[in-house]
Amino acid sequence: MANVTIDTPHSEIASSDLDHGGDDKITFAHCVALVVLLLAIGRMVTYFLSTFGML
Repeated sequence: MANVTIDTPHSEIASSDLDHGGDDKITFAHCVALVVLLLAIGRMVTYFLSTFGML
């Protein structure tokens, strides 16, 4: 599920970069992608920790 969430914005970013071709937008898109990845990893870690805690 995490891969699908990451792949969708990646394809949108690629298409937007081709349309606009702005370096600033590429760096901004990379920052957004990094934030999304960090949030996804944080949620996964929190989920696993809570699951192990319940067990």
